[in-house]
Amino acid sequence: MRTVTTLTSIPFLFASLTSASLGNVNCGHIRIDKRTYDLSKLDAPHTVWVLDKDSPPAIYNTTWSVNICSALKVDSDHKDEQCKPGTNICGVKRSWNPNDDAEKKHVEIENVISLAGQWADSTHSWDHEWSTLETTDDHPGGLEFKVNGGTYAKRKQRAFIDFQCARPLDDKGKSGQKRDENDESDQSPPEHSEGDLQFVSYEREMDKKTEYDTLRLRWKTPSACADYADSHGSGSSGWGFFTWLVLILFLGTAAYLIFGSWLNYNRYGARGWDLLPHGDTIRDVPFLVKDWGKKVIDTVSAYFVESMPDVPDELLTEMYAGLIPIDMSNASRALYFVFQPTIGEPVDEVTIWLNGGPGCSSLEGFLQETGYIQWTWGQYSPVANPYSFVNLTNVLWVEQPVGTGFSKGDVTATSEEDIAADFVDFFQNFQTLFGIKNFKIYVTGESYAGRYVPYIANAMLDKQNETYFNVSGILVYDPCIGSYTYTNNAFINKFVHDNNNVLGFNDSFISTLDEKHESCGYAEFIEDYLVFPPNGTQPEKYFNTTADPDCDTWDLVYYTAFATNPCFNVYEIGLQCPLLSDPLGYPTDLQYSYPGLPVYFNRTDVKEAMHAPMDVDWSECAGPVFLGEGGPEDEGDLSPDPIQRVLPRVIEATNRVLVANGALDMDILTNGTLSSIQNMTWNGQLGFSAAPSKYINITLPDLVYGSLFLDQYGASYDEPQGIMGVQHYERGLMFAETYLSGHMEPQFQPRVTYRHLQWVLGRIDEL
Repeated sequence: MRTVTTLTSIPFLFASLTSASLGNVNCGHIRIDKRTYDLSKLDAPHTVWVLDKDSPPAIYNTTWSVNICSALKVDSDHKDEQCKPGTNICGVKRSWNPNDDAEKKHVEIENVISLAGQWADSTHSWDHEWSTLETTDDHPGGLEFKVNGGTYAKRKQRAFIDFQCARPLDDKGKSGQKRDENDESDQSPPEHSEGDLQFVSYEREMDKKTEYDTLRLRWKTPSACADYADSHGSGSSGWGFFTWLVLILFLGTAAYLIFGSWLNYNRYGARGWDLLPHGDTIRDVPFLVKDWGKKVIDTVSAYFVESMPDVPDELLTEMYAGLIPIDMSNASRALYFVFQPTIGEPVDEVTIWLNGGPGCSSLEGFLQETGYIQWTWGQYSPVANPYSFVNLTNVLWVEQPVGTGFSKGDVTATSEEDIAADFVDFFQNFQTLFGIKNFKIYVTGESYAGRYVPYIANAMLDKQNETYFNVSGILVYDPCIGSYTYTNNAFINKFVHDNNNVLGFNDSFISTLDEKHESCGYAEFIEDYLVFPPNGTQPEKYFNTTADPDCDTWDLVYYTAFATNPCFNVYEIGLQCPLLSDPLGYPTDLQYSYPGLPVYFNRTDVKEAMHAPMDVDWSECAGPVFLGEGGPEDEGDLSPDPIQRVLPRVIEATNRVLVANGALDMDILTNGTLSSIQNMTWNGQLGFSAAPSKYINITLPDLVYGSLFLDQYGASYDEPQGIMGVQHYERGLMFAETYLSGHMEPQFQPRVTYRHLQWVLGRIDEL
């Protein structure tokens, strides 16, 4: 059980949302056991050589290069003998035969070991921790740095570096002795070299049934001494004590006069000389501070989630949930949210996640896709999601539009502009309540959120207010960005032919489908418009099922699929019977819950824990949430497709937009998404000039099942994942197709989507 935030811990709440550098060790400020160590002098490459003559006639020389403060630089002229970019600890093993090559003209590179670093293709290759070394009579203490690295030759890597306290040397070479006070020579004695790095071992070690190749190094440096920072401060440089004292007194007096005048004006209506602070002003200050603190505590603690039923405490990180009004003066219309600050390094950004529908809850994304707590199809109980978006950024899940999930109020929207206006007002209220300003904002989602996301991002851009709406990129999965009802019908024939080994349709059905594909004009449409570069703007294509039922080929395939597979899942066509258990009661388009597994968010105890309205009968998808007549996709949403205006504007404003589609998704077909892109003009050109073809190679480790393979098979057969899709980037837009994934890509291929988010956030430059 966690405790509610108190006044003393309020600064830590907001500290978790402030800007901080990512990845590298902050060598200038290492805080351990209430002491601060400064290892900034070590911010440079340091090397140590290990010579091995035990395998004559060859001689082996391993060079270990280390910089814990920043990544080692890569020399583009010698890439074959260097570790990959982002490496902090690198080993290069070379060999030569002195009998035949005394001058070392033919040195062979045996191994290049990227032991640890911050790599774009790895999530936990720089997990590090600090501890102190015990101080004894024989040892002056110091620091121990442990880092769990990547893998080499399918073996896990790690390193231990003991930073041993080494006192400064006097001119006689004796450490820590005092100099003669009458000695008129330079009073700044030479010190131990900051590069005094020593090799200890590199060998296999077992740790809790896991085998590691473990590098151990020893580094003697005065910077590891607890009292070094105090004795080697700024010295005479900078301002002196009295200068600082005068400056502080001046600033304090100015602040007192300004604050006191403001207080007297606002509380008492004072004018002229009466504005100046007096005794009553000073007496009011403690009460003002108390009132402000109470207001902050009440606001934050009202949303703080202490626990979640059936969720182990170790899975609970800082989390907030509840309703926030769209208009703070009218609580009858409010959107429900869950907010989880990042569990990684603090970042000055908020990533919004929205599910689609329309009318489907973003709590699906929270619990089964992008959240840190994962309880998805077929899982017996909640587990940690190592590829959660929360590992990288602060994440906000919002149930919207009004009428979705726990959100409350009368449904009034007839367009995307309506729901975007509601969301923008809600989001500014959210930021005000949580003290968030000047953050980068990323908007993400899937499915019908392919319409929500660009319209909301566009509405934020309209505000021209970077304090609250600094839109920096968007990400949409399997999105409705064009006329998806028409393109689904146009491309379903090819999808069936490509996947009939799974769908199992007979020859007669395939023949019928082929005939309709020709007679309905779909074959001609594909030949004319799914080309790279595009031939021109496509004619408007909106499909009405009632008006043209004979050409409704997508629905024909959808309903026929249930005959061969009653458990057919349009979102992931590879699934077979039985229906997988789902704590949200929605394992396919068939809503079903197994006995003993009620819908999680509709449980009374869950509603109470999550500050949700008790009178709402929650279901994953509800509606309607639009009240218009018809609309381009017959959803009551009258707004044009995003490709016509808002999506191009967001691309041009951010140059950081990613559109992705799962290859096994029948709900929104990949070729349909591509044909929509080929009908969109952005940054001065129509569509992509070339078809996506560059492979996406996923080398992130398997953090879910990897330990099982090591324990039971003794090898990481599940790593690397390898080629998991194709990508293409032009003019600010990245497209990706994800192999072996259905509609909910973060649920089905989390390693791939982790890379997607890294790109959108600007952590990497390609997938």
